[in-house]
Amino acid sequence: MNMYVLSIITQNTLCVLQRVAGMFSRYRINIEHINISRHTEELSYWNVVIYSEDERIELLTRQLTKIIELVEVKIIDKVPLEA
Repeated sequence: MNMYVLSIITQNTLCVLQRVAGMFSRYRINIEHINISRHTEELSYWNVVIYSEDERIELLTRQLTKIIELVEVKIIDKVPLEA
């Protein structure tokens, strides 16, 4: 299990938060912390902190890129948790 910090950029559209959060729920990944700020009229920047395994994160990021309103998703930090 690792702690990940994801950076996500989305378009400001109706229900985009619901679609992104639904992806996390589908892969049974709990969002520990989320910060969303509007950058411009069209774009929002997200920082999301989660705890998960590498395989689930790979699947999640691949599926997130399929959301039309999502501009970019990348892992900006990965911290291994000690057992």
